[in-house]
Amino acid sequence: MNRTVTVMAIVVVCAMTACSTEGSDSTEAPSDVTTTAPITTTLATQPDEPADWQVMILADSFGIGDWEEMWAGLIEQDQGVTAEALNYWRNGVADYATMLQQDIVREDIARSEVVFIMPEADAIRLGCEPGDTQCVEDATDTYAAAWDGFLSDIQSLNPDVILRSAKAWEWLVPPEGIEGLTPPNGAAGLLGFMDTMAAITEAHGGAVVDFNATFRALDPDLRIPDEWIDGSGHFTPAGAVVVANALNDLGYDT
Repeated sequence: MNRTVTVMAIVVVCAMTACSTEGSDSTEAPSDVTTTAPITTTLATQPDEPADWQVMILADSFGIGDWEEMWAGLIEQDQGVTAEALNYWRNGVADYATMLQQDIVREDIARSEVVFIMPEADAIRLGCEPGDTQCVEDATDTYAAAWDGFLSDIQSLNPDVILRSAKAWEWLVPPEGIEGLTPPNGAAGLLGFMDTMAAITEAHGGAVVDFNATFRALDPDLRIPDEWIDGSGHFTPAGAVVVANALNDLGYDT
């Protein structure tokens, strides 16, 4: 099958310090300036031929690693269609409240067969001091209401969309966190947050892959080797294969 993969990086440029995304130059500008920088890679021999399926990724740096291209390839192989992957990954905090108001994002949601959206765990990591369990609970509740709204917005734009999400990032918790460190830096706060967002996603008819469990099965102590996760906590090519296969294994029933 011919396949076109288009990677759309949302670039948010920050005041005082330069923020950048993969494929974009660092830029200094006021923090309220947001631009969309398209990065297009054409893999098809007939690039003008529209794909049968569009697979859209909304994520923080979970979107790094080219797993969306592999996922599109598996869709082509298993579903007998051509597939185009649109990756709107955000370096840093994924501000879905802003992203979902951008015309280009809304237009792509409306014409996508599949939308994957990743909960932003920094809602508890950055918003609470270590050990403040009440803050973690409150931040989880606040984000849960926002998450429900994000999913409702996506489905209002595309009632037939196949909604997918994930639980992740436990592998970034330090070893003492896995053994019971008080949240939010410990596993308990993170896993509770991810469980809450997964339940909301499933209530919207979506399906969720628990990548914490997936990688824990590969290494029970989550001392994940560089084979799957690189030094920055992102997926290596081998890790991307694990991600793509797990998402594809969910199937495509709405």
